[in-house]
Amino acid sequence: MARSHGPPHLATVLPDLLITAIAQASLDWAGHVWEPGRFATRALEFRRTLQEWLPEAGSGGQPVRLGILAGEHIHHLAALVGVLLGGWTQALVPLGITSSERCTLRRRYGLTHLLSDHPGGGGWADAIPLGEPLAGWQLHALPPLQASPSAIHADALFLSLSSGTSSGQGSLNCRTAADLLWSLQGVDWSPYRLLQRPLLGTSMQYANARMFKLFHLLQGHHLILRDFDDPFRPEHFEAGAQSCTFDPGALRSCLRLGQLQRCPADFLCVVGADHVPMDLRRAVADLGRPRVGVVYATSQTGPLTWLPPEELLDEPESLGRPLANVVLEPIDDTAPLLRDGLEFREMRVRKTWHIRPPGQPGAAPVPVKVVEGFNPNDLLARSPSGQIIFGGRANDVFLFRSLLVSPLEIEEVLRAQPEVLDCAGFGAPSPHYGAVPMAAVVLRPGVDPQETSDRLRRLAREQLGVRSPKKIVVLPDDLPRGPTGKPLRRVLADAHRLG
Repeated sequence: MARSHGPPHLATVLPDLLITAIAQASLDWAGHVWEPGRFATRALEFRRTLQEWLPEAGSGGQPVRLGILAGEHIHHLAALVGVLLGGWTQALVPLGITSSERCTLRRRYGLTHLLSDHPGGGGWADAIPLGEPLAGWQLHALPPLQASPSAIHADALFLSLSSGTSSGQGSLNCRTAADLLWSLQGVDWSPYRLLQRPLLGTSMQYANARMFKLFHLLQGHHLILRDFDDPFRPEHFEAGAQSCTFDPGALRSCLRLGQLQRCPADFLCVVGADHVPMDLRRAVADLGRPRVGVVYATSQTGPLTWLPPEELLDEPESLGRPLANVVLEPIDDTAPLLRDGLEFREMRVRKTWHIRPPGQPGAAPVPVKVVEGFNPNDLLARSPSGQIIFGGRANDVFLFRSLLVSPLEIEEVLRAQPEVLDCAGFGAPSPHYGAVPMAAVVLRPGVDPQETSDRLRRLAREQLGVRSPKKIVVLPDDLPRGPTGKPLRRVLADAHRLG
């Protein structure tokens, strides 16, 4: 079945979806109730704001490529719906990008203007204010940068950069308004039924996360938002929240601060990551509440596997089993990583979505193939029980003395020690060996750094042999991390390059 891209302007379609899904019902948001119609009213207000701004932005005769920088609250989500209602294809939502990514995003998209409700352009130092603020928003012009024509997306609605934590080259993730319409008009969501619970979102920092939450709202699902640093409060659960999305770093922080003890026993923490360390899994499981499930996903494909709470500790580093609409196939021409009796290889993804034919409520879903042959560049293995086991990022694995070494096996040994708060293994570039195993650790307060690092190195040598770290660097603060919370092993490797 051919994929329908929908009309280029959405004003004739989305109001009906919006009214039926949101406008006629009250909306609980972080324990605060929005009366019927308020969300739609705010969305329409933002559409009018854009209608006033865009003619001025385009008065120079040049194409307007507008970025919208907004915060973490529900009226920002309403602003996004306003973009949809207006049918503007030149608008994008570059949310949650770091300062190091801004230049890359501008070059790869050709941004000309920025609309922001943050004072001073939200950290975009070269943004030039145009006119007076309107309804709390300020339009800025951006000095031109040489864009990459091959990367321009004329119809982008959501545009963001993936972290690029391993390669240093963040990939461009693009979602169009047509993508959103197509998904809302009948995609069969049954493979994700386990995740369709009233959701407590920690933030809307990333464009893909904001789109996911918009799906929830427009499908009539319950959604509650709390600020990223806001602790769990009773009103979150009184409002009906049953699950929350986390990255491993955020889950570890909530565990350390004692926030997870406030969650109901059946509360579900959905951890979306390729690597959820076993020490973190055991620590949460020992609480007895909440429950933890792991989703393996990429920004290009969405969820690929699901590990339910009852299987959380069954197999080390397990990502669960592929969803019903996902097939993972090993790429046999890549060198395997041998570990724990398993052979880890890169895998290709084939993911099939199903759509229900419009106007035929009783019809069976029709398969629509949207992803085929995608390689997430992760080393994966299938265990005898059928679970997918994560062995590391292909870009992180390095060769030392003819052996492939994964940073994860170094980290697994170090994390088991009570003195270690956090750690990251990496291969330090060496002109003699190519790369040498090393590790960076963050220790608990009051621990002697030299004595502890020496003891950790001896312990690792006993368990890992030649693959053990030849040096352990004690960091005074946290590990360097990318915007998705992954440790920046590339940064550590560059900082500790061997002569």
